[in-house]
Amino acid sequence: MKLVSTTLLCLSLSLLSKFSLAESYSHSYNLKVTSVYAGYIKKNAFFEVDSELSNNAGCTAKAIAVDPERSDVEQVLSVLLYAHATGKLVDLQIYNESCFDSHRILRRVKVKNQNS
Repeated sequence: MKLVSTTLLCLSLSLLSKFSLAESYSHSYNLKVTSVYAGYIKKNAFFEVDSELSNNAGCTAKAIAVDPERSDVEQVLSVLLYAHATGKLVDLQIYNESCFDSHRILRRVKVKNQNS
């Protein structure tokens, strides 16, 4: 019984620590993708938008990173290229507490419909 309760306690602490370390993120709305950079050895990508974004982590670079440790880069790259080619607006979620090679890090991207 003691082994079961010790195991449950360890699992509970592990789950709690995982959730307590979750980063916060900020939202930016109605942005236009102005450039997309891809082909890096690290399998990451970068892009720029037409507005300055909040920078809680102190990242110094203007472009936004798509970090392969946090996103499916190929999937995000497809969405970014579509938005760039069609001129559609995007909404972004950007991580607040960290940078990738001095760039803000993308969490999510949403392509907007013309009416939304």
